[in-house]
Amino acid sequence: MGPVVAKARERMVIATKFGHTEYESPLAHLGPGGSRTYIRASIDQSLERLQTDFIDLYQHHTPDPRVPIEETLEALNELIEEGKVRHIGHSNYTAEQARRAQSVAKRLGLKTFVSTQNEYNLLARKAENDIIPAAHAMGLGFLPWFPLHNGLFTGKFTKDGGPENSRIMKTRQHLHADAPWDAMDKFAKFCAERRITMLEATIGWLLAVPGMSSVIAGATTVVQVRENADAAVSWSPTTREFTQIANLFPIKP
Repeated sequence: MGPVVAKARERMVIATKFGHTEYESPLAHLGPGGSRTYIRASIDQSLERLQTDFIDLYQHHTPDPRVPIEETLEALNELIEEGKVRHIGHSNYTAEQARRAQSVAKRLGLKTFVSTQNEYNLLARKAENDIIPAAHAMGLGFLPWFPLHNGLFTGKFTKDGGPENSRIMKTRQHLHADAPWDAMDKFAKFCAERRITMLEATIGWLLAVPGMSSVIAGATTVVQVRENADAAVSWSPTTREFTQIANLFPIKP
């Protein structure tokens, strides 16, 4: 991506993460992902790979119980002061963890997180009971990850299957098997009646949730990138339509 970024940096808002040490990482030997040492090494690698001087939104990938949040925040503030990062966010924090981070930043006189990124989609709505209202109360933007449930809401799947080369059909068949296909079929009919795609309806619904800042939808082709971007501006639900969709996929206990 570096060469692409370098050619059009002024037209981009770049967000990336650090600190997910559960996966193999060339920085794993540096210790916990929330530590100052890891953070500083990670940002330098990201800047080099992306061929840019700064990151717009630098996000802590997952809470790290091995490192005091004070150290993580102080290290991130150093990056802001040095101009390597403009804003900081977190991912997979609970409401309590988010509130504590904000409290610590205020106590230490530090700049705090401006956004949170958590799993959220029509089949995974538990965030509405916890982190979404907390983020709204604290003024944090919310970024849902897994918004299309690994592609299930692209409209390319039915109860009989989907694209053979898709991640769901290759390695995550349980997502297809566990899907509520009666509700999915009703959702498909809802979309057809309005002459919109399921992708447009899904992203439109997510963006209508109070506090949503953007939708992080994965893509493997240029066409998919364009489809996702177009879906973000092509359809917005009325209040009634928003409720109709929500009622198809109630929050699971």
